[in-house]
Amino acid sequence: MSGPDPRGPLADWFRRRLAAPELEIAAIAALSGGLVNHVATVDLRRAPSAAIERLLLRIDPVTGPYAPYDMAEQFDRFVRLEAADLPVPKPLFLETDRSVIGRDFWVSEFVEGDCFGRLLDLDAPEGEHHLQSFMDALARIHGADWRAAGLDRRCPPLGPPELGAAIERAGAPIAGLAASDRAIFEAIRVRLRSSIPADFPMALTHGDCSISNYIFRGGDIVAIVDWDLARISDPVSDLGYYAAIHHRFRMTQPRAARDAALAPVIAAFRARSGADLATLAFWEMFQGFANALSWVRPGWDGQASGFAAYRDRLAELLADD
Repeated sequence: MSGPDPRGPLADWFRRRLAAPELEIAAIAALSGGLVNHVATVDLRRAPSAAIERLLLRIDPVTGPYAPYDMAEQFDRFVRLEAADLPVPKPLFLETDRSVIGRDFWVSEFVEGDCFGRLLDLDAPEGEHHLQSFMDALARIHGADWRAAGLDRRCPPLGPPELGAAIERAGAPIAGLAASDRAIFEAIRVRLRSSIPADFPMALTHGDCSISNYIFRGGDIVAIVDWDLARISDPVSDLGYYAAIHHRFRMTQPRAARDAALAPVIAAFRARSGADLATLAFWEMFQGFANALSWVRPGWDGQASGFAAYRDRLAELLADD
């Protein structure tokens, strides 16, 4: 974290919140996080001889491509996800008084476990176990009672009526692209608008199905993080997101190799969900389109590897026709 050392006022804040007057902060360590907010572990000792207790601190980045960020909304989303019996780090405290550390933040439990790369490694010893755990986690998300938990208040609907506007919002940066790139993305926008599915079941979706957002312990998924893209939408959209990042991170490989590596994931999703996957091609294209253009922001390198890989995959899909 930048700026003044927050341990003094932050320690006072924890003493009040936890009713532990002798509490001290033993350590604060920044974690490599996503693009939305800063994340750090906080090691607490409630009394001089007490064991270390680790919590997670999520902090408004204040500056950056997504700032300012609504930490109260994110906190409430996690409260509702927990109420829906989903495996998320338990949200504990929200603080919007910036006198504590100069920015909004919230605190959750810290979940011990293993975090892996963006994609499943099906060749690893636990690859098949991880695949089935991933499918189980998606089934649990898609089967959650989002209405009872009020998740539609924090996870907006993305059904057929909303998709046209969503495509236009995602496509807003197209005008600023180089001519050759603009032609690709304009063609994809037209393709998406003309192929919006007429209907699909509506369920809670995670929206950011990078395997790095799933915490494993003993091969099983024990927590899921990064819910900022969660929507009430087509469950197949989560598989579409995974397919989009699969090709992004493997674009240096021949297409046949990429398709072969993705096939077991598609088969496992079909077997676990019973879905016919008629909307999968649409969702992979939509997610690749949106993800690519999310890189086109002030201060970002529009030709960074993320943008370029998504663009090349979209061009590949256009060439299929």
